[in-house]
Amino acid sequence: IRDRTCAMTADDWIAHLHLAPHPEGGYFRRSYTAELILTLLGHDGPRPVATAIYYPVSYTHLYLKDPRNSEALWRGGYLHTGDIGVIDAEGYLKITDRLKDVIKTGGEWISSLELEDLILKHPAVAEAAVVGIPDPKWGERPLALVVLQPESALDETAIRDWIRGFADRGVISKWGIPDRVLFIESIPKTSVGKLNKKAMREQYCLLYTSRCV
Repeated sequence: IRDRTCAMTADDWIAHLHLAPHPEGGYFRRSYTAELILTLLGHDGPRPVATAIYYPVSYTHLYLKDPRNSEALWRGGYLHTGDIGVIDAEGYLKITDRLKDVIKTGGEWISSLELEDLILKHPAVAEAAVVGIPDPKWGERPLALVVLQPESALDETAIRDWIRGFADRGVISKWGIPDRVLFIESIPKTSVGKLNKKAMREQYCLLYTSRCV
């Protein structure tokens, strides 16, 4: 869902969605079964970016032997999902990324998942991952890690031009065009097969900047 013609302010969205201030911060709307709380963070183009989406539920899943993160996960009695999304002109919320993985650059919030999906549309690409690396001017910039299909050949310019084509059609912000593309043999993954973004940031950040965290 993408509506780049909407120019509603944060106050407009709060009124449009019938949200009320919440004592934990942000705004909320209650239904019979759950309570949805949104914290408006910024914009992706004209669309409000929201996070801190909490759902009070009856079960109490905790992190094994990790009381500190368990407490943070359930602070205030609500499940802090760590998801981030955008709100369209009809008031629908679309989850686009994890808050820890979204790339904050040039005043925009760029979904690493959306960038990965667009790169994977290229027929020569087998796997892709995108992480944000610190940038002294823009805060962060996207780094694309790409695994090519066997016997395929691409260079950095080809990947950037591929994403630029989507930006020119309004599919993604121009800030999503990666400055750097690194071709690697395999994408780091966790023990359960998920992309290990933390390991990627730690492994590849120092190739481009000394301001890694």
